Amino acid sequence: MKGTDSDPAVATLGEPLLVLRAPELRRLEATPYLEVLVGGAEINVAIGLARLGTSSAWCGVLPDDDFGKRVYATLVAERVDVSGVVFRPGRLGIMFVESGSQMRPSRVVYYRDNTAGLTFSREDLDSGPYRAARLVHASGISCAMGGPLADSLAHALQGARTRGQLVSFDLNYRADLWPPDKAANALLAAAQGIDVLFANFREARRLYGLPQDAPVAVTRLRELYRCKVAILKLGPTGAVAYDGTIHQSRRWPVNVLNRFGLGDAFAAGFLHIYLESGSIGSALDYAAAAAALKATIVDTNNPTIRRDLLEGMVRAPEEPSSRDIRLDSDPVER
Repeated sequence: MKGTDSDPAVATLGEPLLVLRAPELRRLEATPYLEVLVGGAEINVAIGLARLGTSSAWCGVLPDDDFGKRVYATLVAERVDVSGVVFRPGRLGIMFVESGSQMRPSRVVYYRDNTAGLTFSREDLDSGPYRAARLVHASGISCAMGGPLADSLAHALQGARTRGQLVSFDLNYRADLWPPDKAANALLAAAQGIDVLFANFREARRLYGLPQDAPVAVTRLRELYRCKVAILKLGPTGAVAYDGTIHQSRRWPVNVLNRFGLGDAFAAGFLHIYLESGSIGSALDYAAAAAALKATIVDTNNPTIRRDLLEGMVRAPEEPSSRDIRLDSDPVER
């Protein structure tokens, strides 16, 4: 789904990150070197959408230094609209990553206080392309960071709803950033009445005490947020949605090589089909396929997914058990 010649179909807004990852399953405490990657949930969604053919923009603040220029160059190379990017003095937030294996879980260490990205203001937002987009996408990470960024997010979502734009929101709860009781109230205040709500099942249960039964849980989540569509991600390759009818995605067997960015790939896949056809069931299958494909990509943090591979996956015949509800044992989606 494309926007106009000058306007993006989807505008995302949030904080950029530099991802420093220990390579080859090394531990942070022992690795002699680190891989340098570009991160940020909303950047990931914008890149995933552009990769699938839906025009996208990312709105945010980058530091006016080499690292900010690297993020900017990555966005340009992926054909993401950067007219909403603001450069100012400061530094980029950093996320150190240690990829887990088997019984050793993945770990992240944040250094993201007092960064340039957190200074993104209402004035910065209003000078960008988000007003012209068909859909505005944001996440709970911006709420967690507080300050001007959280204020601009609230301003963006309220303005988008007033203008009749579609709004999608990923709870993206990060226990490292804020406690569950504070997060539950703030996220609910930010995203009530939106069009599409994404949530990780275990994180949503922790925030709102939802039942273990996924179809019942997603029904209650939709009632709580008063949204048009609520989606619970059950792991890297499955999900359930409710818009008045329960929808259950297909599952693809996958050897998970990289858990980071799965939720962002999922959101990009869903929004791509949702804006193109409006079909919740088709969008959910496409989203689950995008997450499964992203789980096999280790050389980038961004969802550098391919549309031809996804379309081949969703056209392939279904296995009899491909829509069984199964909960993933390691729900990390960074």
